[in-house]
Amino acid sequence: MLVSSPGGHLADLMVLAEAFPADWRRVWVLNDDSPLLPPGEPRHLVTHAERDWRQLVNLVEFVRLVARERPDAILTCGASPAVPAALAGKLFGVPTVYVEPVSSVTRLSLTGRLMARLADAFFVQWDELASVNPRARCVGPLL
Repeated sequence: MLVSSPGGHLADLMVLAEAFPADWRRVWVLNDDSPLLPPGEPRHLVTHAERDWRQLVNLVEFVRLVARERPDAILTCGASPAVPAALAGKLFGVPTVYVEPVSSVTRLSLTGRLMARLADAFFVQWDELASVNPRARCVGPLL
């Protein structure tokens, strides 16, 4: 399950998705539709939530999606849908992989600070960030 908000987060996620074998089933979940998604691949839209009560709506949406789709893993680059997706993943024992966006160079984003505690694997794209969080592994810039 590939979870993202649109923009740069989705750009990072699409680069990561290219590395998957062609026979892997990918399910995209966004909080806003994007014409950039590969045609023919399943996609779901969740409520666009920021730092407000709609995060609870997202949590319910993700619990339903994870229960229905039964993904092997959740991969996300943020932003707002990452946290409720990770919580739903925890509920069902689905591991979550988080990659901090390339725009975070010296300080983790709010989502990154939360996901550092929730994600089963936590990656950053700059060496400076790897020294900020002991769980972070630097993968270098994706784009």
